[in-house]
Amino acid sequence: MSEQYSESNRVTLNAKLDYKRIFAEKHNVEAFIAYEQMEYEDNFLLAGRLGYDSPLIDQIFAGSPDRANWNTDGSASESARQNFIGRVSYDFSKKYLLGFNFRYDGSPIFRNLKLRASWGQLGNDRVDPFQYIGKFKYADGVAPDDGSDLGWVVNGNEIRGIKASSIPNPNITWEVTETTDLGLEAGFLNNKLTFELDVYKSSTSNILGQRQASIPGYTGLSLPDENIGKMESKGIGYTEHRQI
Repeated sequence: MSEQYSESNRVTLNAKLDYKRIFAEKHNVEAFIAYEQMEYEDNFLLAGRLGYDSPLIDQIFAGSPDRANWNTDGSASESARQNFIGRVSYDFSKKYLLGFNFRYDGSPIFRNLKLRASWGQLGNDRVDPFQYIGKFKYADGVAPDDGSDLGWVVNGNEIRGIKASSIPNPNITWEVTETTDLGLEAGFLNNKLTFELDVYKSSTSNILGQRQASIPGYTGLSLPDENIGKMESKGIGYTEHRQI
């Protein structure tokens, strides 16, 4: 013998707000917004046993105490929806018409649906300072490999002093990294399955660096950093999480 029990509940809510007005006898404005909500719940239960001593006792407890002769099952489910609907319309003297309609549906299939967007700029100033002005150094007479720190010989005497060491770059500015990201987050089955998808692009401009050129060593000068470099990266990122 077996017994089954099932229960289903359905709840529906509807609400609507209307607006209508005429301005200056020619301008007619009408609008409405409506809300819908639906909830569903289902429950099912089954229980049964074999091995009854007598057909006169038609109750499950009178069946065999051996669990191998028992049969049980059950399930439950729920779902819901939320919807918003609206319309705005305008007409002038019943001749010129303008209308706008919108609808938003919320579903448990995509319970955790999110759209993301971000944009930003980041500057970098971690370079040698004061490159916008010319630098000077003291020629101490100690000669490196290129002879740039030697002084001068005047009338047979070695003279030490101050000399220019770099070429100024008055146009030096920030390195700028611009980042754009578009993302989608979604959850299914009461968030037992979720994923994130991102599309991104990063562009760096005005990267500081020296040109592929050289200055004769006897000048004692070095090239300044200039904002001449560029770099770009882009891609797609995807992550998925499952709960078993």
